[in-house]
Amino acid sequence: MITIYKNENSQLKKQKEIEAGTWINVDHFSNEELDEIHKSTNIELNLLKKLMDTHETARVEQREDTVLIVLKVPIKKYNGYRTVPLGIIVAPNHIVTICNEGNQVFKQPLEDSSLNPLEKTNFTIQIFYYVATLYLSHLEEVQNDLQNQEKSLYHATNNTALKGLMKIEKSLVYFMQSLSSNEMVLERIASGNVLPLYKGDERLLEDAMIENRQAIAMANLYQELLSSLTDSYGTIISNNLNQIMKFLAGVTIVISIPTMVSSFIGMNVPLGKLGEDPMAFLYLCIFSLIISLIVAFYLKRKNML
Repeated sequence: MITIYKNENSQLKKQKEIEAGTWINVDHFSNEELDEIHKSTNIELNLLKKLMDTHETARVEQREDTVLIVLKVPIKKYNGYRTVPLGIIVAPNHIVTICNEGNQVFKQPLEDSSLNPLEKTNFTIQIFYYVATLYLSHLEEVQNDLQNQEKSLYHATNNTALKGLMKIEKSLVYFMQSLSSNEMVLERIASGNVLPLYKGDERLLEDAMIENRQAIAMANLYQELLSSLTDSYGTIISNNLNQIMKFLAGVTIVISIPTMVSSFIGMNVPLGKLGEDPMAFLYLCIFSLIISLIVAFYLKRKNML
């Protein structure tokens, strides 16, 4: 899908046609749409098609008057978080952003935004900033997932909690690798050799780098917490199973008492007058119940029930 924007009177507005000074945002694209962009902007087709590969790494590629910047952006999947490449092509008359999957970088309302495709360096750095804040937002969700997994871990007796921890671990690995590679791209931009830095760009770039480094620090912290939780998992599982076995042993002792009493009575042992009493069975049941309750109370005091 192709969406075209242009800054008019300091506000970003949607356009119907590709023209000079526009920003072209493309996601879930087809070959036909890439051909259309190629014909309208004269950007090399093979440069556009590089973003069809979902395994593209974050990097900078310069070609004469065109610059390709690839960032890794986070997306949420059913089995955790993943990262996909977001391409920013800075051409003489256009800026093109390409992502083969829908991403949340541009989910916020863009119309009326101050983004200006004519200020190419500032525009590019703002995208970096949006990406870094998106990582921070997803890392907060990862923190909530970790807290929920930690709560369920205390009562875990199977591998369900472990699967949840593995999903979080995989997400954090993707985040750390992508954030680190994005950091290297930011450093390339900061050198001033990729795009010219104008007044105000350096401060915005510094803000973007601070946000990105904060995301790296958070991801690293959560990896350490996850490692600690994983190490504790085996101990907690073993302890929980021991508690269950102790409880079952206590229950077995309690319910075996009536069986022992009834077995003893069934051995044709003379019971004297009690054997002739029509209420003998009821007395024996009450006796068994009392003994069972006494034993149960004792086991409860010993934390076996």
